[in-house]
Amino acid sequence: MTPRTALNRSVLILLVAFLLVAMTWVTRMDEHVASASLEQYCEDAAIWAAEEARGVPLNERAGQPDWENKAAEQCPGMRPALPAYQVASPSVFPATQPQRQLVQF
Repeated sequence: MTPRTALNRSVLILLVAFLLVAMTWVTRMDEHVASASLEQYCEDAAIWAAEEARGVPLNERAGQPDWENKAAEQCPGMRPALPAYQVASPSVFPATQPQRQLVQF
């Protein structure tokens, strides 16, 4: 084997190793982005459902509706919080501050 052939093989092995590492990194980043996107979707759907249960008008709601119909199966444990009057007694919240609706996952 000539030195030139050995060099070519070494470069090829390093190139293949680099490509494998790069593909692994890209796959992990894709999984991270998909996980973060699903988490945000679930949070927005839970906020929308909680405000819908409280009777907030359609044009004043936060979050987003479950437009992909996947929250029931993709967001296990997602449930809107109880109405504000069941979370705590009115004496806990000062009259000057609005009561906040909590979303539980």
